[in-house]
Amino acid sequence: MPRALIAWEMGGGLGHAVRVTGIARVLAEAGWQVLVAGRDADTLARVSRDAALALIAAPHPPMAGIPPAAGLHSMWDTLLRAGYGATDELVRTMARWAELVRACGAEIVIADFSPALGLWARGRLPLLQASHGYLLPPPGCGEDMPDLLPDARARVLSAMERASARHGAPPPTTLADLSRGDGEAVTTLALFDPFDAERAAPALGPLEELPRPVAPASDGIFCYFDAGHPAASSLLEALELCGRPVEIYLRGAPAEWQAWLESRPGFRAHRRPAPLHEALARNAVAVSYGSLGLAQATLSAGRPHLILPMRNSREQMLNAERLRLLGLARILPADAGRMRIGEALEDLAGRQETRRHALLVAETFGPETSRSCLPAILEMAERLRAA
Repeated sequence: MPRALIAWEMGGGLGHAVRVTGIARVLAEAGWQVLVAGRDADTLARVSRDAALALIAAPHPPMAGIPPAAGLHSMWDTLLRAGYGATDELVRTMARWAELVRACGAEIVIADFSPALGLWARGRLPLLQASHGYLLPPPGCGEDMPDLLPDARARVLSAMERASARHGAPPPTTLADLSRGDGEAVTTLALFDPFDAERAAPALGPLEELPRPVAPASDGIFCYFDAGHPAASSLLEALELCGRPVEIYLRGAPAEWQAWLESRPGFRAHRRPAPLHEALARNAVAVSYGSLGLAQATLSAGRPHLILPMRNSREQMLNAERLRLLGLARILPADAGRMRIGEALEDLAGRQETRRHALLVAETFGPETSRSCLPAILEMAERLRAA
């Protein structure tokens, strides 16, 4: 029985958890023995559809305690804040990954945003890098944004060079080196891959099959948001006053916020993430901070989208811009107030021409672009193991 370690070391949100559990599920169905190590074991358990999957917490350095800078962060800024500029912590994280690989007998590693694991595993056993396009830059790409934190690039690369030397691993010299492996699986529509033009092979497509466009069952609003977002309170006020049915999942909501949501007339508040395809079929408009999963789903389902990207997230801004250029999204700043959010919601939900346009755009993306890429990832894993 072939064995694989599937890892998610860094990054928040449900997208990583959905990716690694989806890959694990398709490998397990093909007879593989898999161990899934994730940044957030609780999130893994929530999104897993297979109780038989082995799920554990992933090793990672502790956060560095560096406050975010004002503006869009470079990847080096993100890595520095996440603790990858501390040599000793990086050495320990790589050692824990090494122990885990040996303990589970993995013959191949499939990594989603796992810098320390990649440093240790590269050249030791087959390494398949699987993530969305922003996190898998081709050689020479991804270095165009200036660092906002002092010497972020130099500090991270210096720590990685010293940690790699102590583990007898080749050090990285560029951002692309961190995502280099024996294979690459870009799990997104090419439209949302910022490096599509520079990539040797195109993106494989969405992780899960995307919905086909259908008219919404109501005039409601589906909201997928984060309680820690600066606009969260203003958005909730605007939703309460919008006069339309609201279906909402508020990630990280404190107990009192969740109770308030569940008490609102006309609100359907989820305690767990609602399946996107089903929620979009029920509602006419979506609201989010610009996650890739919801951006792809709204495009495919034909739903206008109000997006409030986080201040420091270039990835969310890129997703939002792709939809805006197609006439499918309104973008508001993270500090938008209740009145401005309310006006944007009414503009999107109240204009029939906007909703018709979203459905027409969705029709241009045929079923062949919406198929799941999981079978292709299984094929890649089997090929790498046999090489």
